[in-house]
Amino acid sequence: MSGRRNSDHDHDSLQYHTPRGNISHRVMAQEIARAPVGGTRNMSQYPHKYKNQEGPKDAKNPLFDDRERPQRFINKDKGYRHDTLYEYPVVTPDKTSFDYDRRTTPLETVLQPITPANRARMIEPDQRHNTPGWMRGITSSNKTIVGGIYHPEGNTGDFKRAHLEPLDRQGREHNRMLHERAQHAPRSPTWPTKSTR
Repeated sequence: MSGRRNSDHDHDSLQYHTPRGNISHRVMAQEIARAPVGGTRNMSQYPHKYKNQEGPKDAKNPLFDDRERPQRFINKDKGYRHDTLYEYPVVTPDKTSFDYDRRTTPLETVLQPITPANRARMIEPDQRHNTPGWMRGITSSNKTIVGGIYHPEGNTGDFKRAHLEPLDRQGREHNRMLHERAQHAPRSPTWPTKSTR
């Protein structure tokens, strides 16, 4: 997918494309809006500073060009400098929202199979693995979104850039669902959801 996009699109009609699935910009913006400001100390250690250096140790490359990074006024003598970037976990179809007030579950624990005795307990929100998942949103210090990055399949050490593109059908449906949810007061779900006859 190309890095270019039509400037007529507002950000709500765009998505971040990855081989692991597409994440709409609106979902990323909502996740970052509910998160603490970068530099806040908490149990999960997120959000934390993003160094913008990926690749092998001897050849680190930035994922975001200098022209894409926001500038911040330091003082009269120093003028403007690149703002600090922060990394935020983003919800994906296979992962619920990240809890910033809980300790992050180590990857070794996440990869272990869940024993039958613990399966029922893992349904409870406070017992689920608190993992950042494979998608991240990158922001400036005031939570302005700079872009999205993701872990390639089977590689939790590196990140690749997720490029913006127009929403596909699934993304448009998801945005419509979010809009309808915001318009209506929360209703209690009916149980069972369909007829038992």
